[in-house]
Amino acid sequence: MNNSWEEIIIVGLGNHSKTKIIPAIEKTCLSKISILSTQTLLDSKYKIYNSLEKALEKNQKKLFVLTNPPKLHYEYSKKILNNGFDLFIEKPIFLNNSELEETINIAKTKRLVLYEMLMYLENDTINETLDLIKNNLNNIQNIYTCFNLPSYPINTYRNEKYFSSSLVTDIGCYPFSFLSNFEYHAKFMEFKKNSNIKNNPLYEIILKGEKFDVNIQMGINRIYSNLLRILFDNQDFIDISPFYYGRNHENTKIKSSSGVIYIDKIIEKNAYEKMFLKRRIELMSTQENRFKKMKKTIKLFNMLRKLWWIKLNQK
Repeated sequence: MNNSWEEIIIVGLGNHSKTKIIPAIEKTCLSKISILSTQTLLDSKYKIYNSLEKALEKNQKKLFVLTNPPKLHYEYSKKILNNGFDLFIEKPIFLNNSELEETINIAKTKRLVLYEMLMYLENDTINETLDLIKNNLNNIQNIYTCFNLPSYPINTYRNEKYFSSSLVTDIGCYPFSFLSNFEYHAKFMEFKKNSNIKNNPLYEIILKGEKFDVNIQMGINRIYSNLLRILFDNQDFIDISPFYYGRNHENTKIKSSSGVIYIDKIIEKNAYEKMFLKRRIELMSTQENRFKKMKKTIKLFNMLRKLWWIKLNQK
């Protein structure tokens, strides 16, 4: 059990916190759990703060976990870090350079944890895939990834009118963060916004790289899909599904080698629990590397934002 903090404060009590974050903390940490929420919570077994100022009052070892909408991350992050507390932030952590740079500088100056919660990166399959890509960068022809939901989330902050609350950022942070884990330099980006028969958004991003291209497809479609495909120069390929996933699950890995198909089933443990098992000393020792990856991800979001506004103004 992780005893790095005396209290863990969850900021924002949506379904994601209730079903994934809080159960993971209860199973892995000795810390007292508290909630910062404007909701009226009856019969709660947790301490409730109704304002950030109240939650910041006591000077003890605290970890704040931001699960509120991305547009609020910057404001909350500055206050929490400037008051001397460690911070986990749900993805996407930030969507522009200035907010990320300022927040990183505060964390560095005060020697505090700043961690983006990209749960899928804790899966063993992901690390094996990254090793495979790093060892075969000169032999890859294309990477294709898709992440489609069957319907729009209910009672959500997401709004396709705004870049910061769109599915393209909420889902796009997965493939962008994945690409930041190895040497990939996008020279050019193409962005397409389509709609299906129910007028739900479907997005396509094509990245032209120095060594190979990356095709990303995401949005609302008829069925759930969550896949990564690596196509090699010799036409061998590897498919992994589901790829961006956090709960206990079984991955299907399909490998084509010299025309022969191999299928493996891989059991993955709960990635949210793995995140909260990380002790503070480990998080601080890997922080500089995480910051570099965050900056690479933001560069891709900057490219995408420009194309987003061009598409929006064309209508």
